Amino acid sequence: KIQWVKYTARGFRNFENFKNAIYFHCGDLDLAPQPT
Repeated sequence: KIQWVKYTARGFRNFENFKNAIYFHCGDLDLAPQPT
């Protein structure tokens, strides 16, 4: 999965965005809005 993200993430400007994409695609990052 990470290699696929690497392949599709060539346009990211910094490593932080790339890291977030890896977390998101591997299922470790929840981007759903949280109730307040």
